[in-house]
Amino acid sequence: MRSLEHTLPTIMTTCATPQKSLWAKICLNWPNIARTWASQTYPLKLSHTQTGVTLWIQAASKGTAFQVTHHAHGLLEALSRITGDVTVHALRVVEGPPPPTPTVTHPKTHPAPLTEQQTAWLNGHLVEKESTPTKALNEKMRQALWRLGQHIVPKP
Repeated sequence: MRSLEHTLPTIMTTCATPQKSLWAKICLNWPNIARTWASQTYPLKLSHTQTGVTLWIQAASKGTAFQVTHHAHGLLEALSRITGDVTVHALRVVEGPPPPTPTVTHPKTHPAPLTEQQTAWLNGHLVEKESTPTKALNEKMRQALWRLGQHIVPKP
């Protein structure tokens, strides 16, 4: 098996092309580039032509698209200043809905059933004794402690 030291340069040369690194810089720094319009716009794509690179921006409304187009020179200056690259020569603004916010769903995991040894340990530690303050606990509190104990009991 090859080590990561030998594999990493191959991976990085295919992933870190100048176009992809420029796109990554734009996406990561978009709030600093777009400033006031960052919440209403987002970078859509880069198109490469013979004259240079064009950044396509999607705006949430016609008014925002007009303002961004009107201030394109300032955006291009901010873009070249923040990314350190002057290859983006033009902006194209299109109107469309804002990007959907990604939702992360975590699979619900159920705890493994308790072994007999764990059940015995819980019974020994959660029983009501005459001389302890746990006698005063009501039944709902005792059941809640039992459920909590099932999740935190040490594994044998």
